[in-house]
Amino acid sequence: YLEDKNLVHGNVCAKNILLARKGLEDGLLPFIKLSDPGISFTVLSQEERVDRIPWIAPECIKDVNNLSTAADKWSFGTTLLEICFDADVPLKERTPSEKERFYEKKHHLPEPSFKELATLISQCLNYAPGERPSFRTILRDLTQLQPHNPLDISSVNPAFPVSDPTVFQKRYLKKIRDLGEGHFGKVSLYCYDPANDGTGEMVAVKSLKSGCSQQLLTNWKKEIEILKTLYHENIVKYKGCCSEQGEKIVQLIMEYVPLGSLRDYLPKHNVS
Repeated sequence: YLEDKNLVHGNVCAKNILLARKGLEDGLLPFIKLSDPGISFTVLSQEERVDRIPWIAPECIKDVNNLSTAADKWSFGTTLLEICFDADVPLKERTPSEKERFYEKKHHLPEPSFKELATLISQCLNYAPGERPSFRTILRDLTQLQPHNPLDISSVNPAFPVSDPTVFQKRYLKKIRDLGEGHFGKVSLYCYDPANDGTGEMVAVKSLKSGCSQQLLTNWKKEIEILKTLYHENIVKYKGCCSEQGEKIVQLIMEYVPLGSLRDYLPKHNVS
């Protein structure tokens, strides 16, 4: 979907994949959603980009201008490895210099024992960006790997929004707890309850950290404009924005996916 729109996610990893339905232990298929990438790594320092190895594509370490949909394919391949190894991330114990040398020497990450899946992952993790398969090809190959299962997940497909998201009023947002923090700021769980009767909607509110740079603010606004255009069942929904009168930095209101991230789920459930 994103590739067809020529949009680059830039941070595909199990941490940014949220579970809308667990599945597996109940005999159901898992249902997941890709969350927004956070702040673009184009504003990250060299050290911060190296820290994202092995998710970040090799061509983007030295030059962020190499960011393309091909970089997302590398990240997708690494995410498949996370799933295969129950979130035991390759290279996690390596130092930054060791990680950088790993890419410079064009070493290869460990492969799962399932030969067909290992082949697909190795194609995604090709050091030549142009040689990585399209996501349509990846989807086709993954589908061929799956056993035939008549289970239909259409019952969990939400209706797509048909209008622009509403403006959320800050006074109706009641904070529940923090959900996470990153380079851009933090994400917190809020209840949006205009009626003040406890029947409000749970939403994830993303806020920029105080004293952010102009570049960070510019990327933030650009991200909001992109999110407004994305309506897909497997992408965490953009719901709207919230700002007070005169406030320059808006808060981003997103769909709350209560089961958390795939990264946290994998070590607790041996899904391989």
